[in-house]
Amino acid sequence: DGTASITGYSGSATKTAIPSEIDGYAVTEIGDRAFYYCTSLTSIIIPDSVTKIGDYTFSNCTSLTSITIPNSVITIGNFAFYICSSLTSVQLGNNVTEIGSNAFSGCDLLTEITIPDSVTKIGDSAFSGCDLLANITIPKSVTKIGNGVFAGCKSLTEINASEDNLNYASIDGVLFNKDFTELIAYPGGKTGAYVIPTGVTSIEYQSFSSCKLLTYITIPNSVVRINDHAFYNCTSLTSITMAEGITLIGSHAFYNCNSLTSVTIPDSVTEIGNRAFYNCTSLTYVTIPDSVTSIGSEAFYSCVSLTSVTIQDSITEIDNRAFYYCTSLKSITIPDSVTLIGSEAFYNCSSLTDVTIPDSVTSIGDSAFYNCESLTSIAIPNSVTSIGRSAFYICPNLTIYGNKNSVVETYANKNDIPFADISEMPIHPITLGDIDGDGVIGIIDIVLVAKILHNQVPLTEEIFTTADLNADNTLNAIDLSIMKYLLLKK
Repeated sequence: DGTASITGYSGSATKTAIPSEIDGYAVTEIGDRAFYYCTSLTSIIIPDSVTKIGDYTFSNCTSLTSITIPNSVITIGNFAFYICSSLTSVQLGNNVTEIGSNAFSGCDLLTEITIPDSVTKIGDSAFSGCDLLANITIPKSVTKIGNGVFAGCKSLTEINASEDNLNYASIDGVLFNKDFTELIAYPGGKTGAYVIPTGVTSIEYQSFSSCKLLTYITIPNSVVRINDHAFYNCTSLTSITMAEGITLIGSHAFYNCNSLTSVTIPDSVTEIGNRAFYNCTSLTYVTIPDSVTSIGSEAFYSCVSLTSVTIQDSITEIDNRAFYYCTSLKSITIPDSVTLIGSEAFYNCSSLTDVTIPDSVTSIGDSAFYNCESLTSIAIPNSVTSIGRSAFYICPNLTIYGNKNSVVETYANKNDIPFADISEMPIHPITLGDIDGDGVIGIIDIVLVAKILHNQVPLTEEIFTTADLNADNTLNAIDLSIMKYLLLKK
C-alpha cells in the first residue's frame, strides 16, 4: 500500500528516533511489540507520519520517561505503554480516537494526562495502576469507556466528565453514565465513607476496585446488581449497608476486603458469585437469606475468622471450595434443600466440630471435609449414593454414622474410618444460649442475638429454641441480658 511499518528494534540505545520514511515509503505504523522490553530506552521521537501504535509496542520499556504522540496518530493499541514504570509525562496528539485496553496500565509514575477531544473510546483498564495520577477529565467526544479504566489509581481523587458529554457525567468526582443509573468508576484516592446516590441500579465491573481508603459503603434500594470485581481489594472497607433490591452479588465482588467484619445479605439476593467474599479474613459471620439459590465456587474461601454461617433452605448446591480454609468455622447446618456438597467445600475447616447432613444430599465431593481435624462424628443419611475421594481425609478423630450395608459403610471401611450404626449416634443436649452450637455461650452468641433484635439477621426456629432463655415464647432484650450475665458469670 506504499507505506512502511516498524516491526522490531534490536538496539540498546537510550534515545532513538523513528524515521518518517524508509526507502521512500512513509512509516505509518509502529507494529505490535516493536519495542517490547527495550528496558534501556529513555526517550523516543515518533514522526508525524505515524497513524497507529500497535499492541504492546512499548510495553515494559521501564526506563522510558516521557512520550509525545504526534497529531497524526489515530490509534493507540492495547498494552501499548503497559508497565512503562518510569513514564512521568505523556502528551497525546489531538487526533487520537482510540486508547486501547491497558494502554497505560502500570505507569505508576504518571502524574497527569490530558485526553484530547478527539478520543471516542477508552479501553478496559487503560489507566489502571497509575499510582500517582491525581485527576482526569473525560472530554465530550468519549462515547465508550471500558471496564476498570482507573482501577487501582490510588492517588486519584477526581474523575470529571465534560458537561457536554452525552454519555457520561460525574458527581463529586465519581463517574456515572449520563442518566446516573450506572456507577462506572470511583476514584481510588477518595477517603472515608460513601453513599451511592439513589437511582443507581448497577455498580459496574471494577468500579471500586482497589479503593484502599474506602471504609464504609451504603448501597440504596435502587441497586439491582453488584457486578464482578466491584469492590475487589478494598482493604479498608469495614462495613457495608445493602438495601433490599439487590439480586446479584457478582464474582470477586468483595474479594480480599480483609477488614470487612460482617455482612448482612438482603432477602432480594438470588445469586452469590464465585469468590464473592474470597479472603475476607476479618469476616466473622454471614447469614445467607432464603432468596439465594446459588453460592458460587470459593465464595467464602479463606475467610479464616468466619465462625458461623446460616444457610437457608433455598440452596440446592454448596459449590466447590465454597468454605475452603475457613479455619474458625465451628458448626454448620446444611438445609434439606441441598443435594450436592461440592469438592473441597469445607477443606481444612480445622475447627469444625458439628455438621448436619440432611437426607436430601445425594453426593459429597472429593476432599469435601479434608483435614477437618476437630470433627468427631458425622451422620450420613442413606440418600447419599456418592462419596468422593479423600472426602474425610485427615479427620483423625472422626466416627461416621450411617446405615448398615450402605454406601456410607462401604466408604468408611474402605478408608479405615470408624463406622457405627446411625441408631448408636450420641445425641448432644441443647445448651440454652449457645446459638452457634459450639458448646459454650460466647461473644458470638450475644452478637448474633443482638443483630436478630435489630433485624439484621433472620430469626430461625433453631435459633429461637436456644435463645429464648426465660421461656416466655418471645426473643427480646431480657434474653440478651441473661446471656450477658451467664457469660460474665463464667
